[in-house]
Order: sequence, then C-alpha cells, then structure tokens
Amino acid sequence: MSMGGKRKLQEWQSLWKTFENIPLLLILIDEKQRILSCNNDLKKLAGYGKEDINGIYLTDLLNLSSENSGSSALPDSSILLNGVNTFEAKLYKKNGDFLPVKCSVVPIASFNSDNSEKKLFLCVIEDLTPQKRIEAQLIQAQKMEAIALLTSGIVHDFNNILTTILGYTDLILMSYEKKDVIRSYIEEIKTAGERAALLVNQLLSFTRKSNESIEIIDINGIIRGMMGMIRRLIGENIKLEIKLDDKECLIMGNPIHIQQILMNLIVNAKDAMEKGGSLIIETRNVFVDDVVEKYSRGIKPGRYVILSVVDTGVGMDKETCARIFEPFFTTKKEKKGTGLGLSTVYAIVKQYGGKIWVSSELGKGTKFEIYIPAAETMIPRPGQQEGSRIHSERLNPESDILERSINILVVEDDDLVREFIARTLINYGYNVLIAENPKEALRIADGFEGNLDLIISDVVMPEMNIDDFVEIIFEKCQGIRIIFVSGYQDEAFDSIKVHLGKPCFFLRKPLTPLDIVRKIHEALGIRFSGATFKPSKN
Repeated sequence: MSMGGKRKLQEWQSLWKTFENIPLLLILIDEKQRILSCNNDLKKLAGYGKEDINGIYLTDLLNLSSENSGSSALPDSSILLNGVNTFEAKLYKKNGDFLPVKCSVVPIASFNSDNSEKKLFLCVIEDLTPQKRIEAQLIQAQKMEAIALLTSGIVHDFNNILTTILGYTDLILMSYEKKDVIRSYIEEIKTAGERAALLVNQLLSFTRKSNESIEIIDINGIIRGMMGMIRRLIGENIKLEIKLDDKECLIMGNPIHIQQILMNLIVNAKDAMEKGGSLIIETRNVFVDDVVEKYSRGIKPGRYVILSVVDTGVGMDKETCARIFEPFFTTKKEKKGTGLGLSTVYAIVKQYGGKIWVSSELGKGTKFEIYIPAAETMIPRPGQQEGSRIHSERLNPESDILERSINILVVEDDDLVREFIARTLINYGYNVLIAENPKEALRIADGFEGNLDLIISDVVMPEMNIDDFVEIIFEKCQGIRIIFVSGYQDEAFDSIKVHLGKPCFFLRKPLTPLDIVRKIHEALGIRFSGATFKPSKN
C-alpha cells in the first residue's frame, strides 16, 4: 500500500474510534459489500459481536426484498459514488427476529493499494421500530374511526330491529299467565335480545366519547331492578347469592354503564360455569384512609362503593389474568366471544375514576372487585326541577288532561317501530295518531281538531330536519311536549341542546312498553303508579 493510502487508512481508523459511541448503527463496507467493521450498536440492536461479522456481507444482515426496498440487492458502487443512497430493509437479529430499519449508504474514503483503488462505504442504520409502532397506532386509530362511522351508521337501524323484537316480546309476556310454558320460551327470546342490545352499547362505548347524562345513582337499586334478567341469564344450574349493603350505594354515574358492567361480569361468570356453580354479587360502602391507601394499590383516601362479582368456575392462570382487559382478547372458543366485554368494564371503571382487580385460581373460580368513588349526597337528577314545573302545571285543576284521553302523535319512519309504538299506546288507552315523517306530522297537527298533548319522534328522519320540525310544532301547538327517541344518544343530545328551556325529553332505543309509558308520565307531569294494559284485538 502506498504512503498516501496508509495515511488515509490511519486517518479513517482514528475517525472510526469516534464513531464507536455514536447512537446509530454504523457499518463499514467495501465496494463488494463485504463488512469490514462496525460500531458497538450492532451488539445492542441485533445481538452480534464483532467476531460474528468476520467475512460476511451486508446482504447477510439485511433483507432487501421488494416489499422493503424495491430491489433485491444493494446499489452497485458506481451508483453509490454519486451520493447518499437511502432505503428501508429488515435487519436480522442473532436470535432470529428482525428489526425494521432505514439504511443510508454513502462513499466516505478511497485509497490506493499496491495494484488497485480501494473504495469504502459507510452504512448508517436507524432502528425504525418506534416509527413503525406509531404508524401502526395511527393505522389502528384510522381503523377505529372507520369502525365508529360504520357503527354509527348501522346502530340506528339495528336498534329499530331490537325495539321491534323486545317490544313485541314484552307485549306478548303481558298477555300470558306467569305459569304458562310458552312464557318461558318468550323470556329466553327477551334475554337474547337484551344481550344483543348490550353488545350494541359496548360497540358504541369503543367508537365514541360518551356524553351520556351523569347523575347520582344507587348501585343496589340497579341490581334489584336487574334481578329478573340476571336469573334468566345464568339459568337454573347456577346458584345466585345477592349481598347488598344495608345502606344505599351511591355513586356519580349512568345506570346503563353499571348495567353494562354487571352484565359483562355475569356473562363472563356464566361462561366459566358450564357445569353449574355459584355466583355471588356483593356491594359494600367503605372508607379508605391514609394507612390503608399505602397497601391498596393506588386507591386514594376517601369513600368508595365496592362492587364484587365472584364465581366458582374454571378460573384463570396468571398469564390470562394479565391480559383479560385487553380489547378483543378472549379465551372463549371461536365465534363464542367478542373480546369486548371485560375491556368495556375496564374502560367504564377507569372513566369513573375507579379501580378494578381480578383474582383467580384454576379450578376454583374468579373474583372481580371494583372500587368506585362514592357520591357524597343525593341531589336532584338533571331535569328534575323542570319535571316538577311540568308536574304542577299539568295537575292544575283547570287542566282537563286527567279527564280525557291523551292525544299522542308518533313520528317514526321505520314501519315496524312505528307500528309497535302505536300498538303499545293503544293498549294503554292513549289516542294515537301516526306519521311517517315530519312533514306528514305537521299536516296531521294542522288538521287535528282536539288538543295534541305529546309527540314521540325519532331524531333522524327524511323530509325535514328535526330541529326545524320542533320549532314549527312548538309554534303550532301550545303546551305540547316532545319525546325524542334514538338508539344513538348523541343525536338526541344535539337536538335537546338546541331547544333548551322547552319541554323536550329523551328515550333510548331499544324501547319497551313500560319505558314508553313511564316517559309519557314524566313528560306530562303525571305520577306513575302503574298503568293498565288492555291487549288490543287489532
């Protein structure tokens, strides 16, 4: 080697010592892509020592398939001499895994040997794992956004279907004696419909931010109200034990959220006890003090309501327990579970500022324990003052509403839902008018000679914007009340916000006959102490 070549090589070797500590993987190659040296990051990233790379080529470390770089080999030296060449590839690790990387190859030196010119290239390799992770998260977020759009598009129609199924199921149940064998079959249909409605709510929980009304609720009261549904759900081979605190278990929340938590945990318990067992649902009011807080896995001092669900099922191992709250993770057989149930529970508890723990042992069972911050005092529910004002107005002796039939206009574009609501109202003794869209409803209101007391209207319909319809109907019919009906509560909230101060109410699909009648009493300010159901022959 000439003196000039030796000097260049010495300069390069000195410079390379500086490169050893640069936080990027640097690999020195010759014009044949043979690896001459590398810095310490090859060990950190891929697990190779410098002794592992003796005599190997860069292509032995990098996968340059067409999906990564568009070529099957590095550019030749004549192209590399023109400047930096950058491409993506996969760096094989010593353990057989690979890393996504970005490679930049640049000519850095040349010197004369005895017979020929020697060209050197520096390959700078950057780990793209963090970038690819962010890209994957972005793609996932875009997928979830697409799911949200799809879900919001179908949920309206799906809840209409559930309204028809559950609504007519209730009407049939009201017509049968409790001991009739057919009644038990119909109750199974109702249970399946209720589970379908729960699944819809779970999908909505994952695809949008919830702005549902939050109020002080009693978890004990919710559990008592669900007893019939719970018993139907778990079947006769599972013993049910309810242990409720003697005092009200008050929290700030939404009843539907607590129902979701309970139903998901109960379904999970039932599936774990295929051969039968025991299910315990328990509530307790507790106070966590500073001493307990140190040993309670992050619970802040204060008052809490504890909700526990315990089963004697097959149990879970530690690895499963560590993953059960992950979205779409399920231990159930294919097509038997969505993987959304427990992740929905976790999301709701976290939203409430609570904590959830699971303890389980294979062959012995599982216990879920939820801590939710307790509400301090009972306060009026949203809209309660307005309801009182309506109540006093409607019970005024000068009012004739209690002395005549109540006239209700149903505005619904879905034929099955419209027919179900109309039949329900007729069976409860109301005078019913029906319209397929807002324009038809306005024509009916113009031609109706009596007092129109109430409108039950879907939120999303053809022919006319619901807000325009509401403005016109309030001008035409003094003292009228409106109940918005929707399976997607955001739609109704938007409409109610526009008409703040006006007697507007909300009813969520899927509907049941009692839901409808109770909401009518609330809207008209009439005390609900039960209603007489008289099945119509039509």
